Amino acid sequence: MTSIIRLDAYEHPINSVTVFKSNKAEVARVFKVSLEEGQNKIQIRHLSGSIDTESARVTGLGDAQLFDVVCSIGPIIEEVDTESTDEVVRKLTARRDLLDENTDRFFNISGIMMTHARSLTGNSMGPQQAETFFESLWSRSCAMASARTDLEEESLQLSRQIEALSSTEKKKKGRTNGEVSVVIMAKKATDIELELTYLVRNATWSAAYELHATTEAGIPAPSVSLHYRARVTQSTGEDWTDVKLTLSTADMDLPNKTIPILSPTKIRPPIPGPLFDFRAGGYAQTQKLPQPIAYGQTSVPPAPRTQSIQSSNTGLGVGGNVQTPKSQPIAVGQTSFPPAQPTQSPNTGIGASSTPAGLTSVKKAQPTPPPPQSGLMRDLYRAITQSSAIPTDEWQEIKLDAPVSAQVLSTANGKPMSVVHESPLALTYHVDGASGVPSDGVPHQVCIAVLPFEAKIQHVTVPKERQEAYLEATVKNTSDYRLLPGTVHAFVDDSFVSKISIDGDVAPGNVFSCTLGADPATRIRYVRMAKRADDAGAVGEQRRAFTDQWAATTYRSRTTVTNQHPFALRELVIRDGVPVSENEKCVSVVLRCPAGLAELEQGEECEVGAKDGGRGGEGKKQSVRWSKVVDGKGGKKEGLFEWVVEVGAGEELTIDTEWDVKAPISLKWIEST
Repeated sequence: MTSIIRLDAYEHPINSVTVFKSNKAEVARVFKVSLEEGQNKIQIRHLSGSIDTESARVTGLGDAQLFDVVCSIGPIIEEVDTESTDEVVRKLTARRDLLDENTDRFFNISGIMMTHARSLTGNSMGPQQAETFFESLWSRSCAMASARTDLEEESLQLSRQIEALSSTEKKKKGRTNGEVSVVIMAKKATDIELELTYLVRNATWSAAYELHATTEAGIPAPSVSLHYRARVTQSTGEDWTDVKLTLSTADMDLPNKTIPILSPTKIRPPIPGPLFDFRAGGYAQTQKLPQPIAYGQTSVPPAPRTQSIQSSNTGLGVGGNVQTPKSQPIAVGQTSFPPAQPTQSPNTGIGASSTPAGLTSVKKAQPTPPPPQSGLMRDLYRAITQSSAIPTDEWQEIKLDAPVSAQVLSTANGKPMSVVHESPLALTYHVDGASGVPSDGVPHQVCIAVLPFEAKIQHVTVPKERQEAYLEATVKNTSDYRLLPGTVHAFVDDSFVSKISIDGDVAPGNVFSCTLGADPATRIRYVRMAKRADDAGAVGEQRRAFTDQWAATTYRSRTTVTNQHPFALRELVIRDGVPVSENEKCVSVVLRCPAGLAELEQGEECEVGAKDGGRGGEGKKQSVRWSKVVDGKGGKKEGLFEWVVEVGAGEELTIDTEWDVKAPISLKWIEST
């Protein structure tokens, strides 16, 4: 005979929870169960309704043998759980209603007694009887008033409890209609601690940080404190109260990982492309033809010749003879076609265009013919090949998806608030102490660690975009913790100043930057001026016909920095840039100031004097360099550079950037970002 054991999950607290980055969490519960000899069926109800029905795992059976585990999500049960919040509220409400009824009874009894007392006269009782009656009435009235007061007070407390429980129940998200049925065979009656582990959805976490900096006499201190936190959100239906919390970067939604099979690589002719395949050096086939046709040969018999123009003299530059009617003479360099209805050319690289009669699709010839020598096709060929050709003497990187190697970490410096462990699969944080996260769908913060760091603090301004100076802290991760992407709230002297984000992982030994807000005592002014001179290539000469007319526009941007602090700004980085031409043959840009910057290579830095673009701050540091290249952006190829200057207390510094833009007068150009 099978012994049935029914357990309610809320009577057995959760022991530990591991939250993953993939909207899932692993929950572990421990149930103390008394097994009888033979087969025992344990039914565990009121688990999370977002349970993964294939994830239930049972351990801690001792000598007992596990026969079956079935996990399911049942319907919404109409019967009320004896210890659920709704049932507790119902019982409290019933108790309060009973107290209110008893209070009303006291009022009714008091009214009856007073009515009876008023009806008594001297003829109905003697003085001694009246004294006894009134003493009894007084004592009863006092007792009833005291009891009524107690009832009203208890009713008030019950109302407060009901309101609090109802508010909590409204905030709670998720259902608890998950069920697990476990069948166990015991050789003898015994007590076990059954541990049930399962996955639930609707639980996630993300990294969050607080960077605390301080100042000494207005000067930022070189040390900062980073509070490493985690924002945990869950709406599983189960409250996590006083649990051992673990945070993991593992992705439980990834498919099964197996060692990939290496496929062979073969070289073969490409799939036929568009009609005009200039990169291939000729024409590509767009439709299947019955027979190969040589380059320059038409696919239909030629019409009777009345006039023939060689391909070298045509504006089209096809490479064959083009027939024209005799009645229509053709000028030199002009191309004409027989009067025929044009047909649609499908699958061309130019879009939906029509093909004139006599010009049909041809297959690529072997060997590849030379490019057109003249006319429109030659110019189009050069434009495409010059813009898309890949240099043969440079290596081009081919990005492949490759796994990133992991590094095993040790414990953090000092006493950690959590234990960090990194395996080849994931990074985990074991939060110290007990944590509580209710099922309300609201982010709750738990502390992972408080990390002291050294920081390099400098002033940075980008006057072209915004005329403000900012404090920037460059922090090196000297801990054993890997800093994950997340939001950083910066505080200076316990006052909130900015909110930024860490976009990528910061491994131990790497650095990250954090803005500490704007500096109102550093004034920035930025102006831009321009002047234009026509015929830049022949100034003072008379314009001549049949020559290109050029114009040069000189631009100057001026940045003025005023330091209103009582201390010097030892390192102020001013970020600026000059435009870069997309086609240097048509439009050229010449950098004139700061002097020497154009000759610098990426990563180099040179000193700049007053005559080279800087005024004020004599005897102090003034240098320029190209900005760093990050993810292929920035640096010399994009014309972005940085001034690194020193501004004394109460001093003013002015720097100039000057460049020329030369282009034909007839060419219209604009600046864009």
